[in-house]
Amino acid sequence: MNILYEKLLPISIILLPIILLAQTSQVSLNKTLADDNTKFTNVGNIGLTITNFGTYGHGFSLWPEQPSCEYPIGSGIEHIFDGGLWIGGFITDDAAGKNRSGPFVTTGAVDASSVSARGGGFEFTNSPSSKVIERSSLIDSKFFDPEAISHQDFVMDFTDTNTTLGNGEIIVDHRPLGVSVRLESYAWNFPFADFFVILNYTIKNTSKKYLDSLHIGLWTDTVVRNTNVTSPRTGSAFFNKGGNGYKDSLKIAYEFDAAGDVGFTDSYIGIQYLGADKENTSVNFVNWQFRNTTEPNFFAPQNDVQRFRKMLGYYGGEK
Repeated sequence: MNILYEKLLPISIILLPIILLAQTSQVSLNKTLADDNTKFTNVGNIGLTITNFGTYGHGFSLWPEQPSCEYPIGSGIEHIFDGGLWIGGFITDDAAGKNRSGPFVTTGAVDASSVSARGGGFEFTNSPSSKVIERSSLIDSKFFDPEAISHQDFVMDFTDTNTTLGNGEIIVDHRPLGVSVRLESYAWNFPFADFFVILNYTIKNTSKKYLDSLHIGLWTDTVVRNTNVTSPRTGSAFFNKGGNGYKDSLKIAYEFDAAGDVGFTDSYIGIQYLGADKENTSVNFVNWQFRNTTEPNFFAPQNDVQRFRKMLGYYGGEK
């Protein structure tokens, strides 16, 4: 199920152990520019792949050698197909809104049957020398850095300003907002903090234009299955067994295995809003059916206007 959680800056991905209780994936990922999808958290008990092109998870393109979002580590229980940052808003010439155009939405990831090749909807890029930097506050770590926040930090930069990939391929229907992003992720090995990863996004307008009505979201294609029991290579039947919801008092969206490998997947995945340095008026949650274009409320958005409306918290005609 695709979940869009609006205004998440920073957020935490939390996996909660419990007592009870149409996609395909490919093996390789075609790299462009300096795409780095090799880093995954492993200092605690959650293995989450985080990239320097705006995504987290890897669509099982690196499975089983590398976890997408595995908890507990080594268990084979995965929780995310793929996820990515969304940034939406209007572009104006000045603070008064002159020549306002839009809305435009830059998407890190969208509904896709495979992420083995970057295409339309995967709109963040990086510089040719870019890579994910790892650092650690643990003195005995080879990545020790006094500036580290956690036991395992990943630091990376990406931008939405390019309209082509490094191989010259056009990023279809991409209208850049003109933003750069620094993502820092934090993970710990404490037993009381080894089940979550914090994603801290810093977003900067690098254009000469103004951005109006800015909304930030995380699109997440969650799937909770035990890959030792059922392989992701089985196709759509692997992905359509989940249940999900939203707890507004905690500002957390969640998913669980409702009818797949029940008894072998005793965990929930949660995506929780933690706060921002700018005051927010609301936090929204919406979901939809994979690539559905006909259901009036649970349709998958097909263009920036529809995506931005989802970011505002609307399903169909009602919010």
